[in-house]
Amino acid sequence: MKKRIAVARLFQETSSFSPRKTTLDDFRQFGLYYGEKVLSLGRELRDEIGGFCNFAEQSGEYELVPVLWAVGWTGGALTSETFDFLKHGLVNGISSTDRLDGVLLALHGSMVAEGIPDTEGDILDSIRRIIGTSVPLVTTFDHHANMTQRIVDSVDGLVAYNQCPHGDVYETGLAGARMMARILRGEILPTIAFQKIPMITPADKFETEKFPLKRWFDMARTMEERSEVVAVAQFPVQPWLDVPEYGWSAVVVTDNEKPLADKLAADIAQAAWDQRREFVVNNPAPDEAVRMAIEEEGPIVIADGADATNGGAPGDSTILLKEMLKQRVDKTTFLTMVDPAAVQAALAVGVGNALTVDLGGKLDPANSSPVRLTGRVTACSDGKFKIVGGSHHAISVDMGRTVVLQAGKIHIVVSEKLNPGHDPLVYRHIGLEPKDAHIIVVKCVVGHMNAYSAIMKKTIWTDCPGATPSNLARLKHRYVQRPLYPLDPEMVWTPKIERATAGTH
Repeated sequence: MKKRIAVARLFQETSSFSPRKTTLDDFRQFGLYYGEKVLSLGRELRDEIGGFCNFAEQSGEYELVPVLWAVGWTGGALTSETFDFLKHGLVNGISSTDRLDGVLLALHGSMVAEGIPDTEGDILDSIRRIIGTSVPLVTTFDHHANMTQRIVDSVDGLVAYNQCPHGDVYETGLAGARMMARILRGEILPTIAFQKIPMITPADKFETEKFPLKRWFDMARTMEERSEVVAVAQFPVQPWLDVPEYGWSAVVVTDNEKPLADKLAADIAQAAWDQRREFVVNNPAPDEAVRMAIEEEGPIVIADGADATNGGAPGDSTILLKEMLKQRVDKTTFLTMVDPAAVQAALAVGVGNALTVDLGGKLDPANSSPVRLTGRVTACSDGKFKIVGGSHHAISVDMGRTVVLQAGKIHIVVSEKLNPGHDPLVYRHIGLEPKDAHIIVVKCVVGHMNAYSAIMKKTIWTDCPGATPSNLARLKHRYVQRPLYPLDPEMVWTPKIERATAGTH
């Protein structure tokens, strides 16, 4: 008889500093499914669920019981009603499943809800209370997760992405399924060691194939060559949360070798701490970034990471647009803006006609203000397209009604809803080809590096205000534990052996 394993995917990355609350509509927009659709969608997108499916089909030993596939675009904290709905769907779906031998989940790890800073820990603890200690619970995570003690205490094992940009989502699903299979077969008794590292770092240097992060990830892959080591999961946490138990972390899973797990976790935590200063960046101000882009050979990407729609920002910052207008940029330039009112006004005058509008700066008034712009409407679309790829953004996109406003040589893609800031299709779907531009503004930090690699000559990061800045001193933290590097740059820290689970609960 096949082992029955409940599977689900629940994904949303929160910025605590975003003014835009995440609602159930954000999940309905990008994907909220139950039953067999969970498995078929996972296979289609080759996400973690796709990895679970492939392993189960190849082994022939397991029957997957689909519960939930819920993906919400990055944004502010989930409303309490949204979180309650999603948690109820996941937890009740598992509790109502007959003859359950295991639970295998794909979570993000940096989702925050109103009043609940550790949503994944809350959900996993609830599931553990339902399934008891004899049913294994294994989870996969985005490696930008904020790992907590409650998460670690609730699971039997976990794995995380090893690549950024995230090209190993499917492979991470396979790794999680293999770990579950080894537990069910009695081949391993997982022991988990957990180290919280009191540091956060800008996302600018989060590419795992570039130093300094490559050095840290290579260290873990070397550790995994040991036969006693089941997995090493590293979490250079996304830097825009404001929660109590916050910072980088490292998790080591061994086969019933607690002293080894403790030592390796401490070693890799110390290695992260030792290179903390290498992640600090000093990006040019917006005026300098625009001047640099004008002078360089194009296409040049300016990464407006402080307004990263992939990180939770609202996508309506006017900082760079104002600077481009001030400097009278006369080279072909593409940028984006979220502004429903401007879209409605543009559609009212029609394609080919001009209008004057107060554009942007309405959703996050603390960081930018509207700019008075006169332009011509050159195109419109329904804002719908599909990004095909292996990341968790490989889903159908709906930017709402979308127009292009052209002011001189500046082409602004204005949408009613958020766009995936990392992908050229934001421009291509409405008739703008990024290869033809001199300057391209992307609303992300490093997520565009693969998507634009064949297009751009260079990326220029800039220090703007916003909900997702690289200059973390711009953020007004209220809840993080202190001291925390780099908010407290002179702090001293060494790893200590923390409380750990040993495969029992």
